Amino acid sequence: MGFDEIITGFRVGLSGAQGLLGVTPDLTTLGKGVAGGLPFSVVAGKAEIMDVLRERKVVGAGTFNGYPLGVAGALATIKILEKDNGAFYKRMDQIQNRLMSGLREIAERYSTPMLLQGPRGVFFYQFIDKEVAYNVRDWADADHEKQEQFRQLLFDDGILILFRGRWYLSGGHTAEDVDKTLEVADRAMRKLASK
Repeated sequence: MGFDEIITGFRVGLSGAQGLLGVTPDLTTLGKGVAGGLPFSVVAGKAEIMDVLRERKVVGAGTFNGYPLGVAGALATIKILEKDNGAFYKRMDQIQNRLMSGLREIAERYSTPMLLQGPRGVFFYQFIDKEVAYNVRDWADADHEKQEQFRQLLFDDGILILFRGRWYLSGGHTAEDVDKTLEVADRAMRKLASK
């Protein structure tokens, strides 16, 4: 079994989603989050699989293999994330919980069903009356048009989130950023509700 941790690697914790879920995959891929956003990737796995690469039984060539800036970025990132027994992650939880709670309150204020879910550092929203979604079929009845309108209204007012309802948080986000985002989200939701 393999784990694609390109989004979750180091974002949800130093042990990634596999640590969060208590699963040890045979192979894992991680991306630039490991190096604080610098170009970097990791393929890690069980010894019997990694030995095939180490023994050169398969090709493991890559432009950035051993890339010094990426390696330095990864070491610095790990040092920051480990500091003070994971204080970085505790702060991220506070920021994200405050943002998600505020968005839920705004949606309720305008009688708009909104599902918000996701692990630390990244979450999704859909305009649908559900508490949780487990797969794409669970979003089938979501109002994707409203979702895109909301995203565009946020963008027009200075808040950038990705298409399909993805929000990404970073260590640079502050309580003030959350306040501003919630003000903008309130205005956007009010405009949507008046249509």
